[in-house]
Amino acid sequence: MSTRICVKGLPPRLYNENQLEKKFSGCGVITSIDLPALAKGKSNGIAFVGFKDKDAAEKAVKLFDKTFMGTTKIQVEYAKPLQKNVNKRPAPVEENTKNSKKAKKSHTQAATNNEGDRFEESANTDMIDKISKNGRLWLQNLAHCCTEEDLRELIGNKDVEEIRCLFNKQSGECNGNAYITFTNRDHAVEMYKVLDGTDFLGRKLKIFPCDDRKELSRSKKLQNLPFVPKSHVDHGTKSWNALFISGDVVAETFSKKVEMEKSKLLEGSKNLPAATALALAEMRIMQEIRQFLLDNNVNIYSFGTEQERSRKILIAKNLPPDFTEEDVQRTFKPFGGIKRIIFNPDIGLTAMIELNESGAKAAFDRINGAMLRGRPLKLEFAPISIFGKLPNRELMSCELIQKLMDMTKERAREGEQVALDVFSLMNATILVTFTNEVSNDFDFQKLFGKQKSKIIACGMLADQNPKCGFVFFDTIEDAQSAMEIKKSIINRDDILSIAIATEEIVLNGERSARKTLVVRNLPFTIQESEIMPLMKAVGEVKEIRLPEGVTGQKRGFGFVEFVDSGDVQKALNMFEGVHFAGRRMVIEISRMKETIKEGKAVEKKKQKITKKSLSSAMSSLRQDD
Repeated sequence: MSTRICVKGLPPRLYNENQLEKKFSGCGVITSIDLPALAKGKSNGIAFVGFKDKDAAEKAVKLFDKTFMGTTKIQVEYAKPLQKNVNKRPAPVEENTKNSKKAKKSHTQAATNNEGDRFEESANTDMIDKISKNGRLWLQNLAHCCTEEDLRELIGNKDVEEIRCLFNKQSGECNGNAYITFTNRDHAVEMYKVLDGTDFLGRKLKIFPCDDRKELSRSKKLQNLPFVPKSHVDHGTKSWNALFISGDVVAETFSKKVEMEKSKLLEGSKNLPAATALALAEMRIMQEIRQFLLDNNVNIYSFGTEQERSRKILIAKNLPPDFTEEDVQRTFKPFGGIKRIIFNPDIGLTAMIELNESGAKAAFDRINGAMLRGRPLKLEFAPISIFGKLPNRELMSCELIQKLMDMTKERAREGEQVALDVFSLMNATILVTFTNEVSNDFDFQKLFGKQKSKIIACGMLADQNPKCGFVFFDTIEDAQSAMEIKKSIINRDDILSIAIATEEIVLNGERSARKTLVVRNLPFTIQESEIMPLMKAVGEVKEIRLPEGVTGQKRGFGFVEFVDSGDVQKALNMFEGVHFAGRRMVIEISRMKETIKEGKAVEKKKQKITKKSLSSAMSSLRQDD
């Protein structure tokens, strides 16, 4: 099926582009209108209309074939596929002894055709040789609606170093040209041979070889920057925190908000140490940023996930506190048309900028790490699901969700990008609620006998009241068909209910099991008096436990138990990404079974045993001497 249609029987007075565009624009995006007879100053009633996709062309044929345009009945059909730019076959030469003039003419015509074929073959070989040198192609006659995603779909699974579609800076549309550099030069040659002269988005695609780009080398680029950007020296896979802001920026921004001197905030006081004050300030600022992003449909929970990155959306971090939206526009406008900016002018510090693919890549290469008003600009490509559906923060930390995500990652092949859609994973999972008498080694496969071959994993969830188990199926359809067992469990004493996992069910089960938070990545010098004011900002704290080593030094993590269980979720939201004493705190729901008081007693007992064993070992060494 073609993306181009052929319109026949047009009357002379309607043989123009405006009339055809008016007639067929309702079917879809029109990329080209050809009136071949106009070149000769005539009107033969035949025209060609190209669409962006095949569905639009199909709609046009169905709606307008054998209909009237004016008072004339027209015929609308699919246009024949465009011929590729291949060598023509030599014309056959016929022997004619009766008419020597015709025979002579045939020989002359054949000689001319052969010369033309040799010229075309020579030109074609020359093009292929040029393409083979650098694997770079120049595409022309592209549709105005063409994007880099369309070009990627055209290329398929071939590896490319760069795709650069040229856009008009005023209209933001493609100007008809694009450049593609292939990793494998043979793929470039193959694309030229197969696609040159074919139909692409309703237009005839023209492909030419392209010289190497005259770009500055990386070392010359870096000479204009005040320091070497992180992107060029750190090749690790772990990215910056998407809401990262330095302690200096926090102090400066917060001090302006509360109208106090920055030095006083950094000095702290007897009741409120400087590290605690700075963490509270960062918590408040990040809460405002997070809420602003959520209000603008930004999936902030995708920042910490290991998923494919967008090629068009950049996260700009560590912006100066006095940065405005006009400053963001001015910074990124040179790299092409800006499609969207998400920026809070009241706080600044972080912005989301959507450009076209080539513009985003150029911005990342050229200004990542550049100094803006004395501060280094940090750029990061946003996760591909940054504008996707937002999962609940508490839901993401649940035991069931963590298990489902881990199992999905394990099933993926090495190097494969996994799309971890939380809601799809839950829809493929059945939760079975038991009475407390059931054992932990319950046989789920026996329960789901008919669908047991479709089960990926199953098991009990820890400490939920009442007891609950999960059965993770291969697909959503398998889980739905397995729900037929619901009819047969009515008479069973050990099963209370069976249902597809939903956000409400999962959260209620998790809340029944967990009431304590674990705070990781704390400094080893942390004291309870420093972290207590921080946690009291959330709600009333029942107890805090900071485990110690044999030497009495803290071990870098702690447990916090709140009086109100609802404060657990509040703390998860408030402290996400907050720094304490220069370290980014990691807040999770605790999985420990004992209470904090029991944990303290066990810890003291272990320390006594350890000290006693150490003293006995030392005494035995002295006796040996």
